[in-house]
Amino acid sequence: MEGLATQASTFVSDTSFLLGGDLTGTRTSLQNFVTYIQDYEKKVARWREQGADVLANTPKWIDQASIILTIFLLWFGLSQFGLVLHGLSIQRGGDPLAVLRRREISVIEEGEEII
Repeated sequence: MEGLATQASTFVSDTSFLLGGDLTGTRTSLQNFVTYIQDYEKKVARWREQGADVLANTPKWIDQASIILTIFLLWFGLSQFGLVLHGLSIQRGGDPLAVLRRREISVIEEGEEII
């Protein structure tokens, strides 16, 4: 970005010389823009250094705790979803425990093979 702004500033000064016009305001504006870009790049470099420093100095147990907490919250969310489904089934008049109460008794006749 800085190189592009520098090229634009050079272009404006060359155009000003060739056309004999007064484009010094535009050139000054572009030079200020280059200065702002350089300042911003310095700030971004400092922010990246601070981020890397924070990551390097944080204890490892924080990473482990965040992983465990994420797994727990996923499990908790899924279990709550299951409870909501059971609640909706009960609200509609269903019996979620009917599966446990039902017993299928199969009668095996003499001579049949059990597969």
